[in-house]
Amino acid sequence: MKNLTSRQWKLYNYLKEHSTEYKLRKEILDDLAEHYPIAKETQEFNNTAARRELSKDLTALKNSDVIQTVIISSSAKGIKLASEIEYQRYLEKRRISLLKSLKTNYKQMEKAKLNNQKRIVLKHEKDIIESLLKEEVS
Repeated sequence: MKNLTSRQWKLYNYLKEHSTEYKLRKEILDDLAEHYPIAKETQEFNNTAARRELSKDLTALKNSDVIQTVIISSSAKGIKLASEIEYQRYLEKRRISLLKSLKTNYKQMEKAKLNNQKRIVLKHEKDIIESLLKEEVS
């Protein structure tokens, strides 16, 4: 695992200083403006380079073997270091979300398996299931 940058350490220390409260990404960028400069363009906030760099740094902190603290994030609440109770709630919500995604993925795989299979035609149905589009040769 690669070492953390000085900016990532600043972010981690900032989160430790504000460990009792959620911080929105915009607040973090405002408070750490010297490390995450935002261009004064008319860009949407989510499309700024500073916001993308902040997200990369948060991912690096979450994946770091050096940082032993759990960082939780929510698009509505923000980012913070997790307490035991907060982490249990976060983990349960994350588990439910992943299971829903897996269920959808499984359903899509089942549909794809049916592609080009013949079936009994009852009324106006096609006699071959076309669950995937045919690729055009150019």
